[in-house]
Amino acid sequence: MGEVMCILNQAYRCFLILLALAVFPVTSFAIISNPTSVKGVWQAYGFVLGQEFYLSRIAKEFPELSGGVELARAQFGSTFPDIKAKLETQLKNAMGEKLFQETATNLRKKIQETLGRQQITGEIATNFLEQVKGRSKGEIESPVLEYLLAVQYTANPVGEFADGYRQRYQTDGSGKSQGIKLNLQPPPSWAAKEGERPHIVKNG
Repeated sequence: MGEVMCILNQAYRCFLILLALAVFPVTSFAIISNPTSVKGVWQAYGFVLGQEFYLSRIAKEFPELSGGVELARAQFGSTFPDIKAKLETQLKNAMGEKLFQETATNLRKKIQETLGRQQITGEIATNFLEQVKGRSKGEIESPVLEYLLAVQYTANPVGEFADGYRQRYQTDGSGKSQGIKLNLQPPPSWAAKEGERPHIVKNG
């Protein structure tokens, strides 16, 4: 009986994934497709650069917290492995190497000027390390989280769902859904818009 229930649960999960793919067609393979997405990826890239700059300052100014800095880096890196390089790849593909390098240089200067002026106390440093640990659990403001996830799971969009990153989506049967009531949890980075035909509730 237990084996049967296990098989049924697996089949149900597969059904939910297939249904989500049908309702929210994946668009993660083309992360940067318009000016809005370019801006979003740059925002996520600046977020990562700013975090690393701040962690480096903490390690330098508070040597006793260097262990905590490395732990926070490891936890964030475990959730978003090689995310900096992946963001750079997306931006280079969209803008070209030269324009990317020029823009990235200006962004780094701005981050250094802004964060470099801020005073850091031991309490602020400790709180920031806890914040980075929270970020490793997905506690990141929108739309930065969505762009980080989209880039992270570019090669495996369904993996975002399997790893537990989900948003809630419901329909009440009105409009083009024509009586269809759904309660889904698609990944946050999956783009969607209303379909043109009846019974197409959402269309990526």
